[in-house]
Amino acid sequence: MILSVRKGGIQSGKQQVGFAWAVKVAAYLNTTFPGMNVRVTRAIGGPLAEVHWLSEFASLADYEARLAKFEADAGYQELLKEARDGGLFDARTLRDDLHQTIG
Repeated sequence: MILSVRKGGIQSGKQQVGFAWAVKVAAYLNTTFPGMNVRVTRAIGGPLAEVHWLSEFASLADYEARLAKFEADAGYQELLKEARDGGLFDARTLRDDLHQTIG
């Protein structure tokens, strides 16, 4: 099992809008791509304006296949454009981490 954690820091003064946008993206992915279960979390220690999207995949091949579908999806691309145009995130803080389940 592969756990994907995508995280990013929301710009100062845009936390409310940024967290709402993060939930909207997760809802879109979960609705548009059957079998997805994207969860949204925020830090309660460390950077307080950091949002995380957590997703599980059966394998790295499954992760890559789903990522390709997201990238090709016009609705998802429109949501990304909305965040860029709104200046919601500090691009230097965006990061993807992949973790392998061991137990």
